[in-house]
Amino acid sequence: MLAVLRIGSGSERAVGDWRDCGGDGLVAINPREDGTWHWVVYLHDPVAPRVLDPNPRVRRGLRRDFGRMRPVRFVPVTLPEAAA
Repeated sequence: MLAVLRIGSGSERAVGDWRDCGGDGLVAINPREDGTWHWVVYLHDPVAPRVLDPNPRVRRGLRRDFGRMRPVRFVPVTLPEAAA
């Protein structure tokens, strides 16, 4: 899907904290005992970082409650110049 939308992506890597996510990207959060997790979109902004969460159980799709989300994997993405 990223290629269809002309969104570049880097290699997936393990992270232990939000500070390890050095830019915009996809982040796997809240690992479960069965080895699965939930993917969200991380919008890196030094002043007001935020997460877009598609989970229907979340009251708002835009989240800033970083203490409740435990990141475990990160895939950096870059938007095409025209979209930025």
